[in-house]
Amino acid sequence: KMMVISDADGKRLGQTTIGAGPDGAAWSDGLVFSANGADGTVTIVGESAPGKFQTLATVPTSAGARTIAADPAAHKLYLPAADYKPAQAGQRRQGIPDTFRILVLEAQ
Repeated sequence: KMMVISDADGKRLGQTTIGAGPDGAAWSDGLVFSANGADGTVTIVGESAPGKFQTLATVPTSAGARTIAADPAAHKLYLPAADYKPAQAGQRRQGIPDTFRILVLEAQ
């Protein structure tokens, strides 16, 4: 879950469900974006009514894409991603060489 708080007084403004395995967050144009690496999504959270925040959309990205940066001027989000081999028992997944890429999401 993501909690939205006021930067003015720390008051809780809302809470909403986001994707699995969140790691990074970014904000732009009054929206908050959560990069959810476990399920390969970005959750977009916004103010649906004065003081009420909710999930507005969930956009598919790539499993493991959990870091995020926003460019407010260009209205774009950037997420590093790679492909992975299946994890062996008791070990972390290993990246597949030469699959690193930057995903670019644009406002429509």
